Amino acid sequence: MLPCNGCGYCRALPGDAHIQCRFDWALEPNAIVEIVDNCPNNARRWFLFPLNYDPVWGPDECVGQAETADPQKIMPDNPLMTLLGMLR
Repeated sequence: MLPCNGCGYCRALPGDAHIQCRFDWALEPNAIVEIVDNCPNNARRWFLFPLNYDPVWGPDECVGQAETADPQKIMPDNPLMTLLGMLR
């Protein structure tokens, strides 16, 4: 399970029980592939990391996990990406 509880980059999605990660994954491109690859195949259609996902299906570690968000590591808001996260 991803350590998203209490993470400064974790954001609730309006109208959804899943969450979104605001960490700028362009800084760690190999880490995002590792997180997605560790998701079980039967959960992949619900696990749209980092746009819309349930942390239960992810691995136990995350390189982006932090108690407080660093403003320089927050992914810029993109309305299209937010919309894609809601349309799963």
